[in-house]
Amino acid sequence: MPQTHLSYPQILLRSHNYQKAGERIDKLRCEAITEIWDERGFEGVKGLLAPSGATDLIGRYTASCVTDVCSQSDFIQRCLSLDGELQSKAEWCLRGFLSAIGDDVCAEVINMVAKKLSVEESKRLFVCAPFNASTWRLLDDSSEDIRTGYWKDVVPYWKEQTPAELNELIDCLLEAHRPRAAFHVVCMNFKDIETSRLKRLLHDIATVNTEPAGQVRLDPYYISKALDSLDGRVGVTPYEMAQFEFLFIVALDHSKHGIPNLESQIVQSPEIFVQAVALAFKRSDEGEDPPEWRIENPEQRAVVVSAAYHLLNQIKKIPGTDENGHIDKEALVSWIEQARQLLHKHARGTIGDQYIGQLLARAPEDESGMWPCEAVCEAIEKTASSGIGQGFSKSVYNSRGLHWLGKGGEQERELALKYDNLADRLYHDYPYVAVVVKEIAKSYTYEAKCRDTEAGTEKRLRTPVGSW
Repeated sequence: MPQTHLSYPQILLRSHNYQKAGERIDKLRCEAITEIWDERGFEGVKGLLAPSGATDLIGRYTASCVTDVCSQSDFIQRCLSLDGELQSKAEWCLRGFLSAIGDDVCAEVINMVAKKLSVEESKRLFVCAPFNASTWRLLDDSSEDIRTGYWKDVVPYWKEQTPAELNELIDCLLEAHRPRAAFHVVCMNFKDIETSRLKRLLHDIATVNTEPAGQVRLDPYYISKALDSLDGRVGVTPYEMAQFEFLFIVALDHSKHGIPNLESQIVQSPEIFVQAVALAFKRSDEGEDPPEWRIENPEQRAVVVSAAYHLLNQIKKIPGTDENGHIDKEALVSWIEQARQLLHKHARGTIGDQYIGQLLARAPEDESGMWPCEAVCEAIEKTASSGIGQGFSKSVYNSRGLHWLGKGGEQERELALKYDNLADRLYHDYPYVAVVVKEIAKSYTYEAKCRDTEAGTEKRLRTPVGSW
C-alpha cells in the first residue's frame, strides 16, 4: 500500500495551495483503495468500515474500482448483507458508492438488484440511492410497501433539485407525515415552491407532531424567510398570513418578518385581541367560554396558550394607526371601548385592561416629540381605568431591560426625576395620565433606595472590622 508520513492536516498546512493539497489527498486515497481492492476485494473494504468515521468516502472511492454492472451489483448485495454493528456503516458506504457511479448507471444497477431482494432489503437499497427523481421513478414500479417505507425512512437532503422535484418531495414527505424533513430540504428554494404546497407545508410543520423530537431543527430564520416568500402571493389572503404568523409566533420573535398581518388584523378587530387574552388566561368567574375557544387536547391547549401569551407581548402596532403612522384618537378610543366590553363579557376585564395598558405603552412619540402621544393620552384619560394605568406604568418600567449598574441608585434617581417632570407637564391637560406616569417615577425612586441600601451593605462588608 502506498505510504505517506504526512497526516491530512499536515498536508494542508504544508501547502499554500489548498486546491493542489486536495488533489494530492484525493490521489493518495484513490491509490490506497485501489491497492486494497486489488489485494482483498470486498473483504478489504469491509475491514475499513469498522474503524472509519467517513464510510461514505470509502464507498465513493471504491466506485472507481468497481466499474462493470455485474461487479457493482455484487458489491451492492454484499453491503446489504452486512448486519449488526456494521449495518449502518455499510449503508453509508453504499450511499457514497451509488452517488459516485452516475445517475444512469445507478438506475440500471438498482433496477437489476432490486428484483433479487426482499421487500426490506429493497427499501434499504432505495434509501441509500441518490435523493432525486431518477430514484423516485424506479420507486414508481415498486410495491406500495417499498414506496411507503422509503419515504418514511429516507434521509432527505438538498442537492440542486429542480422545482418539480422539490414540489414532489414535499408531497411525498407530507404524506409520510414528515413536514420538518421536507422543510429542511426546501428551505433554500422557497420561491420555487408552489403556493398551495408551501401553505400546506407550513401548516403541517406547526400542527403535525409525529417526527422524533430534535431530529430536524426548525431554524426561525427560515420560518421568517418562508413567510416572506408566501406574503403577497396570488391566492394568499392577509387573514391566512395572520394565521401562519400566529402559528409561528414564538419563532418570529425578533425575526425580520415579524407579525405584520397579525397586528393588522388585531388593530382592525378588537375581537381577535380579546380571544388572545381569553386563550392565555382563565376566566375570573365560573362561566363558560364559547365552544370555538375551547381546546380539549392538553398538548394542543398548552401550545395555543403559549402562542397567545407571546402574541400579547409582541404586539406593537397601536389601534387606529394609519399607513403614515398617525394614530386616530377616535378610532383608538373606539377600539378600546369595544375590547373592554368584550373582555368584561368574557370575565377577563382586569387582566385585559392591563394588556391594553401594556400595548399603549409601546406607542411612539408624536410628531411634536410628545410622549405619551396625544392619542394615547386621550385614550387613557377617557377610560381612567386603574388596570390600563397599571399595565402602562409596569410596561414602561420593565422595558428598561438589562443595563449597567451605577454606584448606588444614581441612575434610577435620574429616571425618577425624568418621569416626575413629565408628569408635572401632563398634569394640567391629562391629570389621570400624570398619575400613571408618577407611578413610574415612584417605581424608580423605590429602586434607587434599594440600590443605595445594597451599595451601603457592600461597602460595609469590604471595610476591615478594626476601622468601624
